[in-house]
Amino acid sequence: MEKQKKIDTLWVKNSKAFQMFKDEVARNVKEAETVLDLGAETDAKSQNSVCMHFHQTKGVAGMFGLDEVALAAAELEEVFGGDLVAVLAKNIEITNLLQQIRVSMQEVEDA
Repeated sequence: MEKQKKIDTLWVKNSKAFQMFKDEVARNVKEAETVLDLGAETDAKSQNSVCMHFHQTKGVAGMFGLDEVALAAAELEEVFGGDLVAVLAKNIEITNLLQQIRVSMQEVEDA
């Protein structure tokens, strides 16, 4: 089973689709960090955009079999889909989830 996963991971990380996904995830993480940095000054459109992007990340990560990324993206989608005050109150949790996505993506890249 582990050998099959390794072969699948190799195929995934060398595909053009994965490279595009990796770039998109990096943009999504940066956008989320910008919303957090702006804090109360952010607008609903930016917050909704982040929510939508993590919804898309969740789906594509699942397609690639990147379960950790998909789970973190699902949590981020839920958080950013809520009230801005609640989003800002969960800053540390969000930062940890964003870091989890970075680490998981890097592990695929390094495999």
